[in-house]
Amino acid sequence: MKTETASNVLNTTLDGVKPMLDRAVDQAAAMAQRGADAVREQARNASDSTVTYIRAEPVKAVLIAAATGAALVTMISFFTRSRRQD
Repeated sequence: MKTETASNVLNTTLDGVKPMLDRAVDQAAAMAQRGADAVREQARNASDSTVTYIRAEPVKAVLIAAATGAALVTMISFFTRSRRQD
């Protein structure tokens, strides 16, 4: 008898909690979708800004890209050399 009562209480509790969990999952999914949409929009804006800048300042853009590449090569070279010496 106690087992049936405990089972009934558990089932009633689960029946009450399930809709709340479903709503929470739906809200979390909606928030994740809004976040993904916002990131996608920011990436699109950054891409558009980059293209606009490159069209307006092609020489400067190439020089910046070359300097960035040289800095990265220097850093990679520095870190690989220091590991070999250890």
